[in-house]
Amino acid sequence: SVADWLAGRPGESLAVPDEPGLWLVPGAPEAPAVVGEAFPDSGFDWVLIDAPPSWSDGLARLMQEADLVICPLEPDFLGLQGLNRLLRTMQGAGLDWSRLRLLATRVSDRLAVHREVRARLAERFGESFLPVAIRSSVKLAEAPGRGRTIFTHAPASTGASDHAALARLLMPSGRRARRKGTRT
Repeated sequence: SVADWLAGRPGESLAVPDEPGLWLVPGAPEAPAVVGEAFPDSGFDWVLIDAPPSWSDGLARLMQEADLVICPLEPDFLGLQGLNRLLRTMQGAGLDWSRLRLLATRVSDRLAVHREVRARLAERFGESFLPVAIRSSVKLAEAPGRGRTIFTHAPASTGASDHAALARLLMPSGRRARRKGTRT
């Protein structure tokens, strides 16, 4: 599991069917309690860790070690409250915000509150607020239940398009996916 990997105990990643080059390490519903002394070297170009929305010392350590921390949030006023709690918690833990990027998810441009909150986030956080958004999508909701990624479940969907745009933003052409010694 991811807890074993983070504690430095070896294990095997699982290949994702129909997604060449994508491997998973099974997670757990709670945030990792312990992260080993050294961040594990996976040998992969990119390591993405999807952490639960709860706080622990292990999660703080992951955030310290990461090259980039992406915080998904729904652009509404409850999302803003959650973001404020995260920022206060990070500050209390002595974590730098410079690697934090905010990603609007479940976005519906038909909702005035989504437009208003996204404008506020862009104004307050500038480049830390990612210029792409993940729109609300039935296909995105269906994919996990079918055990597939959005790219195999509905490759022509807005969810696939939005995630592809996010990937292009994070890994621009001409740049190597991994700089020696970095983790993402």
